[in-house]
Amino acid sequence: MYKLKIIARKFWSLEGFVAIIFTIFTISALLNGSILGSILMGIFSYWWIQRVLSKPGGCSKGYSNHNDWTSRDIDL
Repeated sequence: MYKLKIIARKFWSLEGFVAIIFTIFTISALLNGSILGSILMGIFSYWWIQRVLSKPGGCSKGYSNHNDWTSRDIDL
């Protein structure tokens, strides 16, 4: 479940939005019977999805699930 959340966070960006749009266009071209259009849109959607999934995941905008105060080594 945690990995699914990380993958979903990767698509919460402009690149992710473009990948989703191209995927919708691919499905639409497949349903309409346009072979050439579905192949072309499929290539674009595959490229954008691979680009989004290759981004490092985890924390978004500097926020994290761990507490920074406990991980500091403070010598007094």
